[in-house]
Amino acid sequence: MTALEARALRYLQSRGPACAGDLGGHLWPERRARRTAVQGGGDYAAQMFLGRLRKKGWVRVLDGPGSSVWACALLGDRELEKNPA
Repeated sequence: MTALEARALRYLQSRGPACAGDLGGHLWPERRARRTAVQGGGDYAAQMFLGRLRKKGWVRVLDGPGSSVWACALLGDRELEKNPA
């Protein structure tokens, strides 16, 4: 697990479900001013990053209206337990 992956999972664990834009602002605060994509697509880099974490089984998408909301999955919790640093 990379430091960025661990930081993302810890954010989702502590904050609860979040949209990609919120996570992107947390992971890359220097990009905060230009994080929104054209036509409200949100933070594209965070969306792609969350997609990679989803393939590993560490995060999941919650159903709901509007933007995708992401949460830490059970495998993500277990991975953080193995790598507490």
